[in-house]
Amino acid sequence: MTFKFNTKEQEQPFKSFRLTISNEILIESIEELRRETGKSDSDIMKEALIRYLEEEEKIVRS
Repeated sequence: MTFKFNTKEQEQPFKSFRLTISNEILIESIEELRRETGKSDSDIMKEALIRYLEEEEKIVRS
């Protein structure tokens, strides 16, 4: 899976960033994915983070 950072013309592109996510958001995302997919916890956490970043338009899945 490849990702690219979502940038707008007026913004400088960036390669890394720091992100703080509340426990409630993480738990809710993980529980939703567990119900939907039956995946392992580590796979769920990875997918939950990816979904969150996509929703916040920080990354675009390609």
